[in-house]
Amino acid sequence: FDHINKLVYGCISPRCDAALFKDHAKTLGYTPLLFHAVDREDQAIYHTNVMLGIQTTTAVICAEAITDPGERTMVIDSLKDSGRDVIEITYDQMNRFAANVLELASENGKHYLALSQQAYDAFDQSQRDRLSKDKDLLAFDVTTIETIGGGSVRCMLAENFLSDQGD
Repeated sequence: FDHINKLVYGCISPRCDAALFKDHAKTLGYTPLLFHAVDREDQAIYHTNVMLGIQTTTAVICAEAITDPGERTMVIDSLKDSGRDVIEITYDQMNRFAANVLELASENGKHYLALSQQAYDAFDQSQRDRLSKDKDLLAFDVTTIETIGGGSVRCMLAENFLSDQGD
């Protein structure tokens, strides 16, 4: 989700039906952006957050997984048009959960990027510098979850947009 611009990105897969995705996005008041992405074995990537992570000022994406040039251009252009610094990662970095990250904010407005130690180590120094320009990187060792569970930090956390009124 790009909550700032009311866009939602979806990678079509057995877990993401295009018609349901569009309907849900519109119900929420978001514009749906659908695309296809595959892993190295040409299998559909099962969750968008495996290959795309959107933060306030940055976006991490395994663009090479979007094999259709038109779809790839649409997604990259949309992320850039939103003013984000687009950080492209490789399949190897994606497989080390580099896109499975989540930006968090404290009550005083300080921003953090929660990610696994494996994801942190997968980024090169230049990518870490770009990601940490306006937020601190918080790396956690979740080896067991990544090895056995198949997910990472983003999968373990939920976004909470409750108001101070307790909605």
